[in-house]
Amino acid sequence: MSLAAAAPRAVGSLLLATKRPFATPTSPKNDSSAGFGFPKASRLLKRPEFRRVYDNGSRTSVPSFAVFYIAREDGDSPRVGFTVSKALGKSVDRNKMRRRLREAVRLELWRMSKPMDLVFHPRRSVLTVEFEQLRRDVVKGLAKCGTS
Repeated sequence: MSLAAAAPRAVGSLLLATKRPFATPTSPKNDSSAGFGFPKASRLLKRPEFRRVYDNGSRTSVPSFAVFYIAREDGDSPRVGFTVSKALGKSVDRNKMRRRLREAVRLELWRMSKPMDLVFHPRRSVLTVEFEQLRRDVVKGLAKCGTS
């Protein structure tokens, strides 16, 4: 086979490989990791929801973060939000803080029984504190809010 004859086929297959639609694989229903997510029903998502907590709620602190909270009359489960100020660093650091704190809260979410809205506002120490200590701080913060 000549080199010229092989070139169009290679280019054609390259085009096919790059023009395929992107799709995220779906996991089966019996996946062992199912149920370990952070459902939308458990999160604060909109600006007015955050403003209501900041304007009308209370604030408490633990060494790693501050928690703003307010009781809700509607709903049966608590909702959680996270805010990280630009003053805490570049986006990579802010995202790492948010991920670490979100995971610690997710693992302790079962302790929350009252319908409340909570907003966690981390401090810079969230980047360096041991994860188990962060989880203990979350438990302390939830106890101070009266959620358990």
